[in-house]
Amino acid sequence: ISNYRDSFERITIIGGTRLNSETTDVLVAEMPPMFLFLIIMLIGGMWVTSKRPQSFILPLITATLSTVITFGFLGWTGIPLNMLGSLAPVILLALGSTEDMHFFAAYMEGLRKAHGEHPDINKPEYVQAARKYMIKHVGLPTLLTAGTSTLGFAVSSISDVPAIRDFGIMASFAIFANGVITILLAPSFFHFFGDSKYNKKRRPNRYLRMVAYFLARCFDRIYKKPALFVAPFGAVCILGAIAASQVEVSNNPLDALTPSHPFMQDYRFSEERLGGLEGLTILIDGQRPHQISDPEALAIVHEISSEIEQLPGVTMATSLADQLAHINHVWGNPETIPPETSDQVAQFLMLLERSDIESYVTRDFRFGTIKVKHTISDTKELLALIDQISALMDEKLPPWLTSSITGEAPLAAYTATNLISSQMQSLLFLVGAIYLVMSLIFSSLKAGFAAVLPNIFVPLLTVGIMGATGLPMNPPLIVVIVVSIGIAVDDTIHMLSSYKESCRKIANPRLAARNTIRSEAAAVLTTTFALSLAFYSQAVSSLYYTQVFGILMGTALLLALIIDIFLTPLLMTRLNFVGIFDLVTQRIPHSILGNFPLFSEMPQRHVRDLILTSVQRNVEPGENIINIGRTERSMMVLLEGKAGVYIPTKDGDMQ
Repeated sequence: ISNYRDSFERITIIGGTRLNSETTDVLVAEMPPMFLFLIIMLIGGMWVTSKRPQSFILPLITATLSTVITFGFLGWTGIPLNMLGSLAPVILLALGSTEDMHFFAAYMEGLRKAHGEHPDINKPEYVQAARKYMIKHVGLPTLLTAGTSTLGFAVSSISDVPAIRDFGIMASFAIFANGVITILLAPSFFHFFGDSKYNKKRRPNRYLRMVAYFLARCFDRIYKKPALFVAPFGAVCILGAIAASQVEVSNNPLDALTPSHPFMQDYRFSEERLGGLEGLTILIDGQRPHQISDPEALAIVHEISSEIEQLPGVTMATSLADQLAHINHVWGNPETIPPETSDQVAQFLMLLERSDIESYVTRDFRFGTIKVKHTISDTKELLALIDQISALMDEKLPPWLTSSITGEAPLAAYTATNLISSQMQSLLFLVGAIYLVMSLIFSSLKAGFAAVLPNIFVPLLTVGIMGATGLPMNPPLIVVIVVSIGIAVDDTIHMLSSYKESCRKIANPRLAARNTIRSEAAAVLTTTFALSLAFYSQAVSSLYYTQVFGILMGTALLLALIIDIFLTPLLMTRLNFVGIFDLVTQRIPHSILGNFPLFSEMPQRHVRDLILTSVQRNVEPGENIINIGRTERSMMVLLEGKAGVYIPTKDGDMQ
């Protein structure tokens, strides 16, 4: 049409084909710079935090390898790359960088401990000690997070929607591959490229340490007065649940582009001048040949078309009956109605070419259609229009005529509603699976509850924000819910593992939780703030889906940070659980307690639990274990040595 632009005031291509082409072009053009900016933000955040290139080189290597392997998997299986699939590199970098940062933090902590405990050993032994510490403290949590995240995306593969199903298969494979690559690559990477000696100057940034210390102090206040956090947080969750129930479902392809896009301007012009491009088709079955050409059937169809045109949002409803009614009126009938006899119908049909009516009736005149054009793009309004048309057809059609509504618009509307219902079922399955896995891993139903509860609040509040701001739920935004659960599970598992490690050394649950927050804050804060800022930057995209995805993902990351820093430790301090890994590797023989009458008849499993949930203390000769007037919420067992009870006499001496 470029050769004819001078011949017309306006000439352009419009329709679904151009919409798909424009969306793909924008996606291909914007993904590289958006992904590059995400990488730059991640590198900047990790560099400011650690001052070491290893902290961001490892995430880039694992994300790149995982992306290449994932695209190879897509090519091998024939799964197409759609708009959801294009988010794979971003998701891999978001989830993978969190794991890699935990590996880096654990390696540096291992160096620090090796330097403090064995300051005179040589450099290779430092590296070996740091790697052992890293694998011991991060290996199992990484396996758990990779497994739960893979499961989280895999539930989307059971969807009835091909795009969601393909994305679920692709994303679950990508996360699994990323986990395997990280676990296999990280120890070798730090063996060759890790620091060989601890350096105080390379500790996390001073401001980051201040933030971690501030968060630990805030938790201290929350621990002493839980109502300060629980009450407002509960109120916010209730409001979020109410707002989440108001989220509308939309699967309109036009939502992919912003209103300023040239296609949208052309679409609005055609909608105003030509009645719009949206449409649906009513298929009428006469149940026997030549039924649609019967004058009585034509009169019924014409009446239905006229009433459909009066419905809100409908601009035009046309059928074979309407064409014959127009010819009948031109030929002298004062009313615009179809011909009333079979001879007139046959005569008027001779005036029409087959190409004029082939979209309105089959050759044997058994099936006919009513073409409905409308200006409705909202899924809820479209479903309401379909319900009105269905009710009208049930009322007007006689038993010898049946109808059904079809077309791309109804298909998209029904797909959107089925998508949400299937995803809700998948999410419930995911939550149940996480609960069972965490309960088995930590050998406690309470631990499973502590792992699941925070992960429910993140998607709940995210969907609540959508409901409060009027954002509709569509296929790309479903990814936000799944990814937010994956990130929340990741941080929760690391917090639980770190807390169990702290409890072995610190008897006080509050102090153990504070130590957990301060030790995990560097990795969590770095990745959260860097990724949040990177996702928020996608608000400048030309694709509406990308804009909303970036804003919601950044918000979900911040919500996950708040919940994992405050709510998860609060739950941990109220629960007492033992990891299955601790039970397997227990080195303290339970027979130590066999000489005590209180434990003599206790089952062996309970004795092991008791040992693992206790803290061993070594005291110096003459040191006080407990003083008069002190409240102690624990029981002490003397394993080795001697102790005495001394009380002051009236003379001030100790007896």
